[in-house]
Amino acid sequence: MKTRHLIIVAAAAMVACTNQEVLTDALRESNSTPSAIGFNSYSEKSGKAGVNDINSLEFFHDSFVVYGNKQSVNNPERIDSVFGRLATGAETLNGTVCKYKDPDMDANLGDWRYEFPRFWDRQAKYWFRAYAPASEKNPVRLYFNEEKALVGDNDNKFVTKSPYVLVGTNIQATPTESEKLKGFTTQNNGDLDLMVSNSVYELGSNHDSYNKTNSAVHFIFRHILSKLNVTIDKTEAVDKSIVTLKEIRIEGLKDCGTYDSKKYVSNADTVINGWTASYSQVPSTYTITFTGSKALNNGNKPVDGPHQKGTPIYFIESLIMPQQITADDNVKMYLSYSIKENKEGAPEQAFNDQEIDFSDITEFNNEFLEGYNYTLRLTIGPDLIMLTPEMSSWTDLATDQRIGDL
Repeated sequence: MKTRHLIIVAAAAMVACTNQEVLTDALRESNSTPSAIGFNSYSEKSGKAGVNDINSLEFFHDSFVVYGNKQSVNNPERIDSVFGRLATGAETLNGTVCKYKDPDMDANLGDWRYEFPRFWDRQAKYWFRAYAPASEKNPVRLYFNEEKALVGDNDNKFVTKSPYVLVGTNIQATPTESEKLKGFTTQNNGDLDLMVSNSVYELGSNHDSYNKTNSAVHFIFRHILSKLNVTIDKTEAVDKSIVTLKEIRIEGLKDCGTYDSKKYVSNADTVINGWTASYSQVPSTYTITFTGSKALNNGNKPVDGPHQKGTPIYFIESLIMPQQITADDNVKMYLSYSIKENKEGAPEQAFNDQEIDFSDITEFNNEFLEGYNYTLRLTIGPDLIMLTPEMSSWTDLATDQRIGDL
């Protein structure tokens, strides 16, 4: 009997989450009245937005925190706060909360609203940055490198004011046939999909009623954690059997991290994480799990074609702390499932704690990179236990070895 029951048919598919979430500052003004700085959701790819558009921030979060200050074009020494406050030295600061269609805030600001409208100064330069979501559980803040530093200063950076610890939220706790993408929000006590924006520069003089083409300030947000998906289907050998997933456990990953956006590098040649990963406690108790009972989908065999596997099912969709993985880290996945012939009275065969070592998955390159979405596709296809009898001739007992008379 062969003991290899799991086939990794597509060990890893990595998708960088870039340019998917965009915000635009929509401005409304006349020649005589200063216009308020407002924020509307915008899709860079499709030109439309909304909570069902993956290219808009509101698909993922209903809040963000914005930083902004301005510099007088007449007196460069004059720097004023716009969102948040001016730094009094090298320090991390809180920004201003913006909420999506909050009914308690001024609707004239558009979809993204905040308290106390700010107005464009036509004789000033502006810099903006933001992070999402707005939550006390989000440790990300903007660090200013010196007193009165402009928001767009290259020496400023996003950092974590305290280590961020993941709890192992799995938004596929009830498995589905598609990736959910969202669900790591402030609506529960689970892990947050942490995001930061680029730095945006604007001239206040751009914003008048006769210059609509230059009236948009685009915040391009990017995910700064990693994400791991696990899908499972079955081979033709067990397609007529009932294959039921009972449990998945992923153990050994680092769950804690501190962030420094200045360390992050992403170009055509390399990606370097801005995170420094660690264990929140040793020995680690951090696990990502699915526990339940979910039958895999049956496939289909056309009359004149090859067998087509059933639709894969997502059992794990979780955020991961970006990190390197070595064999010494002992990062393992354990699967438990059963196989039962689809006939009355057939016994259920259990396959418990089938092990996969993440250091053996070469397609992952032994790392989880910041802003990447990884998919591990597994196929259950055990070999049948075949009983093959063999026959050998009886060996006659030699005459001189007989004992006694029969």
